[in-house]
Amino acid sequence: MLFQGRYNFIAICESLSDLIEPSILLEELKQTAEKLVDLPNRLQQRGVSEKILLHPAIAFDYLPKRLQDWGLL
Repeated sequence: MLFQGRYNFIAICESLSDLIEPSILLEELKQTAEKLVDLPNRLQQRGVSEKILLHPAIAFDYLPKRLQDWGLL
């Protein structure tokens, strides 16, 4: 389900089919991903330090690309 730093969310959703319909779970993940794209702006508006927002370990700059690479956007 993880290959070279990339998650296969379709396979993950299918592996959970005994708990939830895979298409429903994938759609929920996609909706959450859309909300995450704007997370840095919302955090900044709430006063989160720029030092945190720009911290390389968090990597907000790469979030949209990661979500897109994972097939969630």
